[in-house]
Amino acid sequence: MRSLLSRYLVLVGVLVNILAIAFVLYWVAGKLSGSELVRDARRVLSGPLDGVEVTPVPAVAPGTINPGLLRLPAGSWTKIHEQDPGSDQAFTRQAHGGATFDPGRGRVMLFGSDTHRRDWDNSVRFFDMGSLQWSSAYPPDDPKSYRVNADGIPVAGEGVERPWAMHTFDAVEFDPVTDRLIIGSHPKHLAPGKKWGMDKALWRRIRSHPTWIYHVGDNRWEPLPGKAVSLFPYGAAFDPHRRALIGVKPDGYWELAADSGKWRRLAKGTPNAWHNAAAYDSDHDVVVSFGTNKRSNAVWRYRRGDKKGRKMPTPGVRPPGADSPPLAYHPGIERVVALVERRKKNGPGTTETWIYSTQEDAWSRLKTANLPFSVGMNYDMVYDPGHGLLVLVANMRGEPTSVWVLRL
Repeated sequence: MRSLLSRYLVLVGVLVNILAIAFVLYWVAGKLSGSELVRDARRVLSGPLDGVEVTPVPAVAPGTINPGLLRLPAGSWTKIHEQDPGSDQAFTRQAHGGATFDPGRGRVMLFGSDTHRRDWDNSVRFFDMGSLQWSSAYPPDDPKSYRVNADGIPVAGEGVERPWAMHTFDAVEFDPVTDRLIIGSHPKHLAPGKKWGMDKALWRRIRSHPTWIYHVGDNRWEPLPGKAVSLFPYGAAFDPHRRALIGVKPDGYWELAADSGKWRRLAKGTPNAWHNAAAYDSDHDVVVSFGTNKRSNAVWRYRRGDKKGRKMPTPGVRPPGADSPPLAYHPGIERVVALVERRKKNGPGTTETWIYSTQEDAWSRLKTANLPFSVGMNYDMVYDPGHGLLVLVANMRGEPTSVWVLRL
């Protein structure tokens, strides 16, 4: 009897140890699978995790037309650049940031941060379509420099006054006439009520959150005077005819005129939601809003001069519902282009390219232009008029920040 009991206890002990070892190995494997070292090893052995190699395009002088981009085939996304993680210009793409395009210099411009004390990037990032290189306006300011100035405005930087890092969402636009980047958001997620928020005493000293403009040629920030309208966390588009930023909030369509710097409400008739993206159909003078935090697949539109925007009936095929989708107007085909993800519980998912006609209130899907991963929250798709390309800054989770282009 004692012999059987002893054998039983030994067996139980062996099984417990096996289970304990298996648990430790499982935990270690989980930790390692997300490590940069393991990801780098996987890239060396099997190539990019998204399965797409960079298409070689010769670089040319910054700010010039790149003939290699003009020769790219139409109808599918092409990866033209992938950051070297060891480069001094490498950075993590900020999902809560936004993008616009500078046609004069031929550059994508990014501004915005995920904040939450995980990121403090308040710099402006540039991708030059000629040289195919990233650069930045200045290094991100140390959060120790964050303060409130004599006018009650939160500012950052040593010896300068720049905006705090913030979620910008889709509220990043550029006025080529005045050469100014316009930021229609504020650092709401740094409020003390959040676990990652700023010091209460510092926050209480803030009297206003202005609309910030960045003078690109002078590398200088300026807060606009007067009362600002924050577009946190909503969509915005730029009307090139009237040179005005138009924000799409639940309480209406808001306009910021580039010359006067004054905000005014244009009309009602907007989605009662957030995480929408907006684009301006300059051929039909219409603001198009698509996507919400509720993953709606409805289109909301406002035509300049109307008293009210409206939710469109959009008969026929529609894309899946979207939350924070890349959205841009392509004047070459007179259509709005949206990227809509197909998520998977296990796996990277995919992203589809959908094209919307304002005139016909109709969607069509470009089946040849899928991305092999889910783009997630992304406001970083813009139109490059010099090359006639849509440009997207996106990457599969765990991959370096990449630049993709699509010719239509």
